[in-house]
Amino acid sequence: MNGQSATQAAPVFFLNFNIPQVGTDTKVKLELVPFGLKPEGKDLICYEYQQLDENNVESLMFIQKIAEAIKHDESLDLILAGKFDKISSDDNELIRKLLSEDNLKTIETLKEKLSELKLIYDQYQKLECTEITLGWNRENSRFYIKEKGKKPEKITFRKFLIENSYWTYVC
Repeated sequence: MNGQSATQAAPVFFLNFNIPQVGTDTKVKLELVPFGLKPEGKDLICYEYQQLDENNVESLMFIQKIAEAIKHDESLDLILAGKFDKISSDDNELIRKLLSEDNLKTIETLKEKLSELKLIYDQYQKLECTEITLGWNRENSRFYIKEKGKKPEKITFRKFLIENSYWTYVC
């Protein structure tokens, strides 16, 4: 994953190193940048993130709220496809009610935000693993991949939205 998709707007992952206290085996995890933070960059992986899109935070929390509240997984796919009239009546009523209470206001704006998150979900689903262990080769003075973790569990887009970490203000 060296390149960037034409539709990818920002890095999606960061590397989280666990430096050993004893020995040389180093665990490296590929983790998702918390939703709401949009670091600058041209690759899928960033090495730090600090820049905030403060207007994005509340709408992302709202999307998590919608994902938790809807009754049918396919409602998210219908929104992404722009088939708003095909959404079940109970989910449609719930979404419209929640939209009136949030700063997104329209289902088209919701579709835009969901599309960004769907790109991240699609990249996540392509991963071969999210964790490796690096060993140290003393003779060559280099790290090598000693062990690869398991492939990430396949989950629905809805579950992905509900369970992922979101950057939020803490008081």
